[in-house]
Amino acid sequence: MNNSLSERQQMSESIDKLGYLSIEAENGQAGLEKLKDYKIDAIVSVDTLPDVEGLELLRQIRSMGTTVPFLLVTNNLKSEASLDTLRLGAFDIFDRKKITEERFSKTVDDAVNLSLSQQQMTKNIDSLIPETDDMALKAQWREAAWYVMGLRALSSK
Repeated sequence: MNNSLSERQQMSESIDKLGYLSIEAENGQAGLEKLKDYKIDAIVSVDTLPDVEGLELLRQIRSMGTTVPFLLVTNNLKSEASLDTLRLGAFDIFDRKKITEERFSKTVDDAVNLSLSQQQMTKNIDSLIPETDDMALKAQWREAAWYVMGLRALSSK
C-alpha cells in the first residue's frame, strides 16, 4: 500500500519478477478492502499513507484476525512508530533511502513463503481437529495444536 504511484509501481515490478501477483492500493482503506476481497500472502506498506500511518494500518489488519506478513517501508527506522510496528509483529522494515531491489525481493519472497507455510500448517491442524460447530472450542484446539507443534520444533533442535 503506497500513495506514490512511481514507488508503488517499482515495488510491484519487483514482486512480479518473483512470479507473484501484486495488488496495489493507493491508501490504507483501499488496502483493507483488498485484504477482504483477495487472498493476500504478504503486505508491503509505506509508513505514511494519506489516510493512516503504517503502525495503525498494521493494528487494523491484526484486528481483522489475519497474521499475513507485514513489511513496512519508512524514512525513519529508529522512530518509535517503526519500533512499535516491529513489536506488533511486522515481518520486516526497510529504510526507504537504503533499500535495494535484491534485499526487498528476498524479504518479500521469505514473507510469502512463511505465509504459505502457515496456511499449509493450518490446513494440517484443521484436519486433526474433531468436527464441531463450536468456534471457540475449535480455536482452542487449533491453539493447542500450534503450541504442541512449536514445542516439537524446539525439542528437535
